[in-house]
Amino acid sequence: MYRLAMKYVLRLGLLLVFVLAVSACTGVGASEEAQASRIPEDKSYTQTKHISAGRYVSDEFMPALSFRLGEGWRTGPTPEDSYGALLETSHNLTLSTFSDSKSSFLEFLVIPKVYKVVSSYEAKEEPAPKDMLSWLQNNPSLDTEKPELVTIGGMKGKQFDAVASHIPQEYFSGGYHACGCIGEPGLPLFQVRSGYGAGFGEESTYDLYKDYKVRFIVLDDVKGKTVTISVLAPAVNFNEFWHMKAQEVLKTVEWNPKRVDSKATCVCT
Repeated sequence: MYRLAMKYVLRLGLLLVFVLAVSACTGVGASEEAQASRIPEDKSYTQTKHISAGRYVSDEFMPALSFRLGEGWRTGPTPEDSYGALLETSHNLTLSTFSDSKSSFLEFLVIPKVYKVVSSYEAKEEPAPKDMLSWLQNNPSLDTEKPELVTIGGMKGKQFDAVASHIPQEYFSGGYHACGCIGEPGLPLFQVRSGYGAGFGEESTYDLYKDYKVRFIVLDDVKGKTVTISVLAPAVNFNEFWHMKAQEVLKTVEWNPKRVDSKATCVCT
């Protein structure tokens, strides 16, 4: 009887060691932040990179944040063109998906300047307003819905949907939203530091195109900065992109991520 009991105890001990080993490798019982990775970097802006599902930290965009991505997200140029469509800088962090020959975007923006359309071919650059929500709501070129309260990563703000009600038909800004709209006029809204390749310089514009819908989420005070989150997709696919992709990422946002070692990995065999 004593020997049988000892064998049983030993088996339980071995099982416990195995469970702990698997937990350490999969992250069960461990800090998820400790396993987070940085966004893949591509300084050539020439290749689309699909991002594996998992938790990621962005500490180049300020304020720094972390979030969890599911399948289907990517960085780099869009399939429709050869320009770098997404990048991570101190002013913007942009993620995208691609389906039905169109791109959809989830973007975090700290906007340095905005544009005021003054004619069918001209837009004037102005400093970003202190009240970004009011500026967007009162923009005569936008058709906006009533703002609703929202919380992202514990930070309160307001969200609302918008479409372009007026697009200057002779104004081509070279905006960085490549959405399959190259050569089409778009409504310029913000100046962002998009990090384009040679020939585009460091600054580019956020454009809203015909047949696209955007959900703006404005957080007034994230570590002293106004963060504008843009969920942009073709109007016909917007609800699907919001519910299946963007909303799932936003539920996981944290604004105080731990620093991680990008080389740290857990290999299970």
